[in-house]
Amino acid sequence: MKKFNHAVDEYLRLRRQLGFKLKDPECLLKKFAHFLETKKAPCITIELARSFINQNSEVSAAQKSAKLTTIRQFALYWKGVEPRTEIPPPHLFPYIYYRTNPYIYSQHDIKKLLRSCNKLGQREPIIRHTYFNLFGLLAA
Repeated sequence: MKKFNHAVDEYLRLRRQLGFKLKDPECLLKKFAHFLETKKAPCITIELARSFINQNSEVSAAQKSAKLTTIRQFALYWKGVEPRTEIPPPHLFPYIYYRTNPYIYSQHDIKKLLRSCNKLGQREPIIRHTYFNLFGLLAA
Protein backbone atom coordinates (compact mmCIF):
# COMPACT_ATOMS: atom_id res chain seq x y z
CA MET A 1 0.00 0.00 0.00
CA LYS A 2 2.46 2.60 -1.13
CA LYS A 3 -0.26 4.81 -2.55
CA PHE A 4 -0.15 7.36 0.28
CA ASN A 5 3.65 7.73 0.12
CA HIS A 6 3.42 8.18 -3.63
CA ALA A 7 0.54 10.66 -3.21
CA VAL A 8 2.53 12.71 -0.70
CA ASP A 9 5.50 12.85 -3.09
CA GLU A 10 3.23 14.01 -5.94
CA TYR A 11 1.54 16.59 -3.71
CA LEU A 12 4.87 18.00 -2.50
CA ARG A 13 6.26 18.11 -6.03
CA LEU A 14 3.19 20.01 -7.24
CA ARG A 15 3.27 22.50 -4.36
CA ARG A 16 7.01 23.09 -4.82
CA GLN A 17 6.45 23.82 -8.49
CA LEU A 18 4.06 26.52 -7.28
CA GLY A 19 6.87 28.05 -5.19
CA PHE A 20 6.32 26.57 -1.72
CA LYS A 21 9.34 25.27 0.24
CA LEU A 22 7.46 22.77 2.44
CA LYS A 23 10.26 21.53 4.72
CA ASP A 24 8.19 20.92 7.86
CA PRO A 25 5.05 19.76 6.01
CA GLU A 26 7.11 17.17 4.12
CA CYS A 27 8.20 15.46 7.32
CA LEU A 28 4.70 15.59 8.78
CA LEU A 29 2.98 14.28 5.64
CA LYS A 30 5.45 11.42 5.26
CA LYS A 31 4.76 10.40 8.87
CA PHE A 32 1.02 10.71 8.19
CA ALA A 33 1.33 8.53 5.06
CA HIS A 34 3.24 5.91 7.06
CA PHE A 35 0.57 6.09 9.78
CA LEU A 36 -2.18 5.52 7.18
CA GLU A 37 -0.31 2.57 5.72
CA THR A 38 0.22 0.93 9.11
CA LYS A 39 -3.51 1.30 9.77
CA LYS A 40 -4.20 -0.18 6.30
CA ALA A 41 -6.56 2.72 5.64
CA PRO A 42 -8.24 2.73 2.23
CA CYS A 43 -8.71 6.50 2.44
CA ILE A 44 -8.19 9.49 4.74
CA THR A 45 -10.86 9.87 7.42
CA ILE A 46 -11.47 12.51 10.05
CA GLU A 47 -10.95 9.95 12.81
CA LEU A 48 -7.58 8.83 11.39
CA ALA A 49 -6.42 12.44 11.12
CA ARG A 50 -7.53 13.10 14.70
CA SER A 51 -5.76 10.02 16.08
CA PHE A 52 -2.57 10.85 14.15
CA ILE A 53 -2.49 14.39 15.51
CA ASN A 54 -3.26 13.21 19.07
CA GLN A 55 -0.45 10.62 19.12
CA ASN A 56 1.85 12.93 21.09
CA SER A 57 0.06 14.35 24.13
CA GLU A 58 2.81 16.90 24.80
CA VAL A 59 2.06 18.86 21.62
CA SER A 60 0.59 22.34 22.13
CA ALA A 61 -2.75 23.48 20.75
CA ALA A 62 -0.95 25.71 18.24
CA GLN A 63 1.10 22.76 16.92
CA LYS A 64 -2.00 20.57 16.66
CA SER A 65 -3.76 23.30 14.70
CA ALA A 66 -0.76 23.66 12.36
CA LYS A 67 -0.64 19.89 11.79
CA LEU A 68 -4.36 19.88 11.06
CA THR A 69 -3.94 22.64 8.47
CA THR A 70 -1.22 20.68 6.67
CA ILE A 71 -3.23 17.45 6.71
CA ARG A 72 -6.37 19.28 5.54
CA GLN A 73 -4.51 20.73 2.54
CA PHE A 74 -3.24 17.30 1.60
CA ALA A 75 -6.71 15.77 2.06
CA LEU A 76 -8.22 18.42 -0.23
CA TYR A 77 -5.67 17.45 -2.87
CA TRP A 78 -6.23 13.72 -2.35
CA LYS A 79 -10.04 14.04 -2.54
CA GLY A 80 -9.65 14.68 -6.27
CA VAL A 81 -8.11 11.22 -6.62
CA GLU A 82 -10.06 9.33 -3.96
CA PRO A 83 -13.66 10.60 -3.57
CA ARG A 84 -14.13 8.71 -0.27
CA THR A 85 -11.59 10.99 1.37
CA GLU A 86 -12.96 12.94 4.33
CA ILE A 87 -11.73 16.48 4.83
CA PRO A 88 -11.13 17.22 8.53
CA PRO A 89 -13.01 20.35 9.62
CA PRO A 90 -10.82 23.37 10.37
CA HIS A 91 -12.16 23.66 13.92
CA LEU A 92 -11.18 20.10 14.90
CA PHE A 93 -8.27 21.49 16.96
CA PRO A 94 -9.19 25.13 17.58
CA TYR A 95 -6.49 27.61 18.37
CA ILE A 96 -6.74 31.38 18.50
CA TYR A 97 -3.60 33.49 18.63
CA TYR A 98 -3.87 36.37 21.06
CA ARG A 99 -1.37 39.13 20.51
CA THR A 100 0.03 40.73 23.65
CA ASN A 101 -0.49 44.45 24.09
CA PRO A 102 2.57 46.49 23.12
CA TYR A 103 4.39 48.51 25.74
CA ILE A 104 4.51 52.21 24.88
CA TYR A 105 7.59 53.97 26.24
CA SER A 106 7.00 57.32 27.90
CA GLN A 107 9.20 60.36 27.28
CA HIS A 108 10.83 59.73 30.65
CA ASP A 109 11.62 56.09 29.67
CA ILE A 110 13.16 57.19 26.37
CA LYS A 111 15.35 59.82 28.04
CA LYS A 112 16.50 57.27 30.61
CA LEU A 113 17.34 54.78 27.83
CA LEU A 114 19.31 57.38 25.86
CA ARG A 115 21.23 58.41 29.00
CA SER A 116 22.18 54.78 29.62
CA CYS A 117 23.42 54.52 26.02
CA ASN A 118 25.99 57.21 26.82
CA LYS A 119 27.47 54.91 29.46
CA LEU A 120 28.10 52.10 26.95
CA GLY A 121 31.44 51.39 25.31
CA GLN A 122 33.71 53.71 27.26
CA ARG A 123 36.67 52.42 25.24
CA GLU A 124 34.87 52.40 21.90
CA PRO A 125 32.73 55.51 21.46
CA ILE A 126 31.23 54.16 18.23
CA ILE A 127 29.12 51.70 20.24
CA ARG A 128 27.80 54.49 22.45
CA HIS A 129 26.92 56.72 19.49
CA THR A 130 25.43 53.87 17.47
CA TYR A 131 22.98 52.81 20.17
CA PHE A 132 22.16 56.41 21.09
CA ASN A 133 21.30 57.21 17.46
CA LEU A 134 19.49 53.93 16.87
CA PHE A 135 17.17 54.30 19.86
CA GLY A 136 16.74 58.00 19.17
CA LEU A 137 15.61 57.29 15.61
CA LEU A 138 13.29 54.51 16.76
CA ALA A 139 11.72 56.83 19.32
CA ALA A 140 11.14 59.48 16.67
